[in-house]
Amino acid sequence: MGAYRSTVSSQYLEDNFADKVNIKLYDNQENAYLDLTAGRIDLLVSDKFPAWNWLQSKEAQGFEFKGDDIDIQDKVAVAVRKGSKLKEAFSKAIAEIVANGRYQEINQRYFPFSIY
Repeated sequence: MGAYRSTVSSQYLEDNFADKVNIKLYDNQENAYLDLTAGRIDLLVSDKFPAWNWLQSKEAQGFEFKGDDIDIQDKVAVAVRKGSKLKEAFSKAIAEIVANGRYQEINQRYFPFSIY
């Protein structure tokens, strides 16, 4: 099993599988993909979007998502300056498009899963 070092994915593997399988951690995601395609690892735990993006590449032919999503409470954020009114406006806009269905419409145009 492999994962990008110092990520929630690598911590998940170490916490749940360290005593069951050999875990290989990588300094960057590209090296993990190279070892997966070369057969040096059999499985890669990764954030869904980077993995999905790689799966669209020519190098990833023959690979696919397997199993259920792992709920590791990993959060994605947009950084704004502390105290900025932009945070409130951004949060309001996201809430509005989620509530009115526009988010799902946009998301489905680009991804087969929700990124929010």
